[in-house]
Amino acid sequence: MTPEYAPAGMCWHDVQAMAITDPVSGQAALLLLQTDITSRAVLESRMAALTESQLAMLEQMFPRHVLEYMVTKQPGQQPVQAETVSHLASSHENVTILFTDIVGFTSMSKEVKPDQVMGYLNELFTAFDALVDTYEIYKVETAGDCYIAAGGLTKIDQDGFICID
Repeated sequence: MTPEYAPAGMCWHDVQAMAITDPVSGQAALLLLQTDITSRAVLESRMAALTESQLAMLEQMFPRHVLEYMVTKQPGQQPVQAETVSHLASSHENVTILFTDIVGFTSMSKEVKPDQVMGYLNELFTAFDALVDTYEIYKVETAGDCYIAAGGLTKIDQDGFICID
């Protein structure tokens, strides 16, 4: 369970056990040290979520092979030159980009209750998502009433998953 989803009053502790000799009796004893690390656990969880969201954003912007190149570049290396990264470029034939925009959406959303607008968009975009899955189309983005998708960019990778070519 991650810290931000912990029930109220729940906390995290680090417990260490050490074998010691009692200085008075000379007998073997066990010393337990318990430290409250709740604040550290919460911070680490937030940092992990931030890192995951940043990675997700980069994955939307760059193909995987470009991200892998960026991550493997060592600090202190020479600045990237166009000739150095030209092998990362690719081209695609027969690609279709779909931009949708609902005519009259802004005026409609002013007249209709917000839950009805959200229900309408959910129903419409769920139908689009089903088509995307059926026809192996890459869903690029949804923003408001705009749905963006690209066809002709996907392939099956060596593990059997659909990925961007």
